[in-house]
Amino acid sequence: MGKGALVLIPVLLLSSEFVHATTPVSVLYMGDAISVHYLTPYMFMNIEPLVDVTPVIASEVVARHSFGMEGVEMMKRALRLYIPRSYGRLVDGQDVIILSDATLFAFDARHVEWFSRSVVDDGLALMMAGGVESYQLGGWHATTVADVLPVDCLPDATGPGQAVIFNVSDELLTSIPWGSLKAIPFGGSNMVAVRGWGIPLADFSVTAGGSNPMMVVGDIGLGRSFAFTPDWTFGWGESFSRWEYYGDFCNNLMLYLARRRVPQEMELVHRARRALLDLDVSRGLLISLLDFVDKFGANPRRLEEMIARIDELQSSAELVYMDQDFSRAVTLIEEALEAEREAEVEAIKVKEEALLWVYAIEWFTVSGTLLVAGLFLWSLMIRRCYFREVGSTRFPQES
Repeated sequence: MGKGALVLIPVLLLSSEFVHATTPVSVLYMGDAISVHYLTPYMFMNIEPLVDVTPVIASEVVARHSFGMEGVEMMKRALRLYIPRSYGRLVDGQDVIILSDATLFAFDARHVEWFSRSVVDDGLALMMAGGVESYQLGGWHATTVADVLPVDCLPDATGPGQAVIFNVSDELLTSIPWGSLKAIPFGGSNMVAVRGWGIPLADFSVTAGGSNPMMVVGDIGLGRSFAFTPDWTFGWGESFSRWEYYGDFCNNLMLYLARRRVPQEMELVHRARRALLDLDVSRGLLISLLDFVDKFGANPRRLEEMIARIDELQSSAELVYMDQDFSRAVTLIEEALEAEREAEVEAIKVKEEALLWVYAIEWFTVSGTLLVAGLFLWSLMIRRCYFREVGSTRFPQES
């Protein structure tokens, strides 16, 4: 084989559909990442092929609200398990750090120093979302994290208000149709002031009067930081979390902070993400049905083959999605959804067949029990009537 062929082999491998220049943005989401009562951005980041998120329950308020006293122990356990053990692991494994209602005293001092240092020295991105445990309300103003935020933390918080998006050609702003956001109320926002190197993207218009910076971005050192002063989950952001483009905003923001290309095909990307979410939910229900029929002794082989086909289509869709071929991704996802619907019909059929045998066995069991009990009753209460009752018993006398 000639040298030309040897050079061609890696080129062909790199052009293969299994090789992708785009890798997911690694996100360490600390604070109110998971709740059993309300939506958080984690739900949407978790199904986004362009984002690889690690959720860390690090909010005492949320932990107690969602899980009671057990939540505090869950928070301590999550911090031990998921906070990188060394600074090197943090900067090697993460692209974006999120502090969203993260309880300050839950972290070691070295962790807090790592968060700020990783932005300035190693190019990570840091985002802080508003809430009662964020900014100055949460005590973060007295830490090195405040030094890398594009805003100064001020005391107190504003009352309710609404978003006012600035008309600028920023890549994040142009990736979302903001029109419907104007009608969505927020419960409040942490008070801040924009720093000289911060770029305001949106204001928070307070209903009672006045305004407060809402979204501010800034590059500092080698990294980037972002301030979102309202809450983006339950509480101040309850209505915001039900916004149609909530998931798109959260995922696009992660790409924006990591300095990746933010997709501008708004409706197409939104459609792809919605289909991925539907597929994720439907697949969970299908797996539950499979477990159900398997417990009743039905043959799940056909269902397993159908699920394998769905997984294959989903994997293919995610690969082309990561190449940002969203049109092709939508086609594959919709094909997977159709295959999932067929599998669901098959699962229900198998379930009904399994239950038919259960009903038949129960019928034979009950009928057999009644038959045996009836025979016993007949022998005990009725059959004895065929014999005369003996009045007295005579024993033979000895001669």
